[in-house]
Amino acid sequence: MACSICLESLIKKASRSSRQRNTEEDGNAKVSALCCGHTFHSTCIVSWLASKTVPSCPLCNKRQTGQPLTIYLPIDEDDTRSILSGHEDVDRLTAQMGGITVSANRRPGAQQSDQGSRPSQAPSAGDLSGVVQGLSDEIDRLEALVRFKEQNESILRAENSRLLQLSNKHCESIRGLQTAVKKRNEKIELLEQRANTYGGFTSSYIY
Repeated sequence: MACSICLESLIKKASRSSRQRNTEEDGNAKVSALCCGHTFHSTCIVSWLASKTVPSCPLCNKRQTGQPLTIYLPIDEDDTRSILSGHEDVDRLTAQMGGITVSANRRPGAQQSDQGSRPSQAPSAGDLSGVVQGLSDEIDRLEALVRFKEQNESILRAENSRLLQLSNKHCESIRGLQTAVKKRNEKIELLEQRANTYGGFTSSYIY
């Protein structure tokens, strides 16, 4: 997930504020959603809206009413890096384990030939089994970590969706209030016109 204005990761900036609490960094840590549902860094979208005569979304150009809804993403930068690299680590360790298994299962004659040419470098079958088991345990750990991070991402997406729905309701309420104010002003203007007309009739009658 990236901010379409600055093109930086939303999660990356969010993690920065967990260690640096000054005003500017804390502003960058916030993510804001517009009425249309598009999400940006709070500082980016506030600057964007302030620079426009008619505030609108930079992606869909939909007019923005009211203030953007602030969303907090409590994801640590180390966790984010683990999510991105977890699958790569699993693939790399699987490939290493596969290569060691092939080496351990080679024909005895080939193993003896290798031992004759390089006796000091040939590992024993027990050593290879231990390495394979260690790599297998590491793969299990990384897969569990990836599943945990994916579950957290799913929870965050659900929370983001809920907040966007609240934002839409908030915008609808604002539009409803604006419509009510407009109708009230029109009614006041009509009453003033009637009052002026009645006053004119009264003056003519007196004279």
